[in-house]
Amino acid sequence: MFFDHFTATSSPGAMPGPAPHGVATGGTFSILRLHLKSGWMIQHDAFHAHHRPDPGRFHGDSRGGPAARVHAADEDDRRRTTGRVERAMKYKACTDCVKSVGLVNVAGNIMMIVIKAYLGVVGGSKGLIADAVHSVADLLATFVMIMGMKLSAKTPNERYPDGYGKSEYMVAIVIYLFLLVIGVYIMLDGYQAIVERHFIRPCWFALWGAFFAIAINELMFRQSVCAGKQSNSPSMVAKAWESRSDVYASFAVLIGILGAMMGFSFMDPLAAFIVGVIILRLCVHSIYESVLKLMDQAPEKETLEEIHIALATVPGIREVGRVVGRELGPTLEVTINLGVPAALSVLEGERIKEAARAAVMKTFSRQTKISVHLYAV
Repeated sequence: MFFDHFTATSSPGAMPGPAPHGVATGGTFSILRLHLKSGWMIQHDAFHAHHRPDPGRFHGDSRGGPAARVHAADEDDRRRTTGRVERAMKYKACTDCVKSVGLVNVAGNIMMIVIKAYLGVVGGSKGLIADAVHSVADLLATFVMIMGMKLSAKTPNERYPDGYGKSEYMVAIVIYLFLLVIGVYIMLDGYQAIVERHFIRPCWFALWGAFFAIAINELMFRQSVCAGKQSNSPSMVAKAWESRSDVYASFAVLIGILGAMMGFSFMDPLAAFIVGVIILRLCVHSIYESVLKLMDQAPEKETLEEIHIALATVPGIREVGRVVGRELGPTLEVTINLGVPAALSVLEGERIKEAARAAVMKTFSRQTKISVHLYAV
């Protein structure tokens, strides 16, 4: 019979007590973790004589040996999956593009802050000045994003065995909370200008500033969203869509400036108000999504369906039990429970695990951590 952890009735005279790893003592066998030649880390769940899965997990003991080997294997697995993700990117230049996103965003936002602030003051546009303040927030958000990406890339350790992937969601929340405050301020400032009828007719300088802001924000959006999807980075994708919201905001500023120049003076502060509304809506939605990820929200239904389809191609599996997953920043973590014949040998069981893992890995191009547990049916 194949088993991960099987407890049989001890024979008369057998001494109770823990058995060495993988050695039978008093009818107790324990096979905790194996590292195959192919390099995949196999993490076993347990099932007992009644063939029910045990959710327990082995973390290694405090004396050294097994724990050190476990962490070394985890690091080897992380490097392998990271390398596969890089190879799966659409072009070789994608890796360099991902690394350059932070620098491009910093340079772009500094340029926009200087140009929009200067042309907003010279051109007399409250909307463009509000957009410049928004760019200051974007610059600070970029620095927070870079710190979050570096933190999530840290190697898992004994204190954080699952790694630092969730730090990206925390960073995204910090980014959007800050932008939320900026959005509310811009809204109130625009509203106050409209109510108090504090109108200033902008000139052509402000118009050119709005054109410039639209072009730069769109370029940054296209680079960031592409790099974020290729690297499966939540904070990078969040920053990308924040840049797209900047495009809409700058377009609203452009319309407001044109309207004010044509004699509709209220349109410039109205544009500032619209900028604040756009920022506010984006922040509320993004904070909500990040909180769900921190609470280990299950992956999309389509993702789980793809896993079931992949497992259906693996011979030797009698039934697919519970399949659960969660997002850990750029990493998708999946736990799969498979029903196999009770008389299966250890070697045959390991082959089924490896085949199941390989089938699922082929389905996704992103960095994926898969745990396969077997139980008898």
